Amino acid sequence: MTTCGIADTLAAMEECSLRKARRSRNGVRLSYGEATDGRMLHISDEKVPRGLACECKCPECAARLIARKGNITQHHFAHKGNKSCKGAYETMLHKVAKQVLIERKVVKTPSVIVGKTVLHKELMFRLTEVEEEITLPGMRPDILGRRDEHELLIEVMVTHPCGEEKLKRIREQGRATIEIDMSRMARDAPREEVEEAIISTAPREWLYNARYEAAVEQALRERQQREAEEIAKKQRQLQSQLEPVLAAWRAKPVNPQAFQPLASVT
Repeated sequence: MTTCGIADTLAAMEECSLRKARRSRNGVRLSYGEATDGRMLHISDEKVPRGLACECKCPECAARLIARKGNITQHHFAHKGNKSCKGAYETMLHKVAKQVLIERKVVKTPSVIVGKTVLHKELMFRLTEVEEEITLPGMRPDILGRRDEHELLIEVMVTHPCGEEKLKRIREQGRATIEIDMSRMARDAPREEVEEAIISTAPREWLYNARYEAAVEQALRERQQREAEEIAKKQRQLQSQLEPVLAAWRAKPVNPQAFQPLASVT
């Protein structure tokens, strides 16, 4: 076969692979698969053999996955038969995040800022215990982390942020909670990048922080007090401006004729 023939063959194989990937939507190009023991394995893991021998399943629909580790396309897991699975990527990232946090037991918490005042700088919060999908009154957080008497709820956002009902429960119960935004994570990101994003580099925010809430309430009370004092000050200034006018008016002689009734018109 000539060089041109080899190039044409390789190009055709690549196009065929791309067509299969396009047909599969979310069911293909997963960077992690779920092993028989429940662990999430990255496609680059040496323990993951090619093809169906990987014995991995989709973390969403539990269908068998094929480990595509060829020499043409980016290595990835695909559903057997290119089955479409809409929630596969989101569920994959949720499970990976839980696994990483359980194993590493550390997560960066964002700073706490009210106005221009930094109440708490961002820090690496080390956990002594991590539980996933634990049931709390009226809700089930993605992760519950503990350190001594402190608790931290961790939500992982891939496509949808934390819902209003869950936010309400979090605030009512006064539970410290952060949300990690993994929506911008590249689907073909290497394992190290995914893990570091979960631990520290992905954007994150407080959904509830008691110090922040207390500081906001204090700032609100102080602003209301300042506004009340400003209103009282303006009232005093106005009163002081009116007093000389009223005093002069009271001291002015009254003309009795000004109060005589008008003569009848005949």
